[in-house]
Amino acid sequence: VGKVRVLVQAPAALRAQIVATIRLIEIDSNGCAISHPISGDPGMTPDPATEVGSLSSVTAVAACKYAIGAGRDWFGAGLLSSLRLTGPAAQAAIDRIAQAPRGGGPNSPSTCAVDYSYGDDIIVLSVTSGQTTSEIYLRYSGCDHSGFDDGVAVRSLTAAAVEPLVAGPNAIGALSGPREKVEMVRSGR
Repeated sequence: VGKVRVLVQAPAALRAQIVATIRLIEIDSNGCAISHPISGDPGMTPDPATEVGSLSSVTAVAACKYAIGAGRDWFGAGLLSSLRLTGPAAQAAIDRIAQAPRGGGPNSPSTCAVDYSYGDDIIVLSVTSGQTTSEIYLRYSGCDHSGFDDGVAVRSLTAAAVEPLVAGPNAIGALSGPREKVEMVRSGR
């Protein structure tokens, strides 16, 4: 189907029923688009910019994890995984980001090649607040550019802010940078 190979292993009658339901999607069940421009331009900033501290009455946060750079790995560029926070958990996640210090990091740019400075993946937060939706970019997988970017400022990674966004399907595998960042992002502590 499209560029995806689908194998259905079931008895013939059931297989036909299953195959009849296969369809291409543009947005997953958590509200994440299957592709995002950030995959090809990991240095872009959210537009329009919305200062994270101004986000109140947050009802949902979709944390959409995307591969960076087509052809860098077997995934290509596109949606890798996602999760959704709603209600008080969504507002709490945004409040934790707003409490993180400005400045970004932790980073260690002297330890890596420039073409790997953004890493292999990024999480785009789609924040629903009142009648509007805004984005925040969570960069964590490279040795440089780490932090929460709302388009106004970049805030540092903190364990409290990162933890709910890298859980379950968004769990982090390989990443680079200083040990403090690696331990914080992997464990959520």
